[in-house]
Amino acid sequence: MPSTANKIAATNRLQSALAMAGMTNSAGSVSPSVLQHIKSAVQDAIDLIQERDPVKRHTAMIVLALQDSTEIRVSTTTAGEPVEHVWVKDRELFNWAIKKAHWLTRTEQ
Repeated sequence: MPSTANKIAATNRLQSALAMAGMTNSAGSVSPSVLQHIKSAVQDAIDLIQERDPVKRHTAMIVLALQDSTEIRVSTTTAGEPVEHVWVKDRELFNWAIKKAHWLTRTEQ
C-alpha cells in the first residue's frame, strides 16, 4: 500500500499533467479530442488515488480497467435497427478486470 506521501506526490504530478494538458500548444499538433481524453484519464487517476475507502478504490480500478480495455461499437442490421457490440481492445487487461470483479463479488457475499 503506498504511503500518504507517495499518494500526495503522485496526485501532484497528475494534477501538473492535467494543467499542462489544459494548455493549448501553438502548433496545434494535438487534437482537442486527444487532449480531452488525456484530461479525463488523468482526472480519473487523481480521483482513484484520493479515494480513502479501499473497496471503493479497488472497485473503481476494476471499472476503469474494463472501460479502458473495451469499446462499444454500433452497427446496423439489415432492418435498420442499431445493435451495440462490445469489442475487447486489450484482452490481458480485460481478463484481469473480470477476474478481479468476480473475486470482489465472492468476497462481498
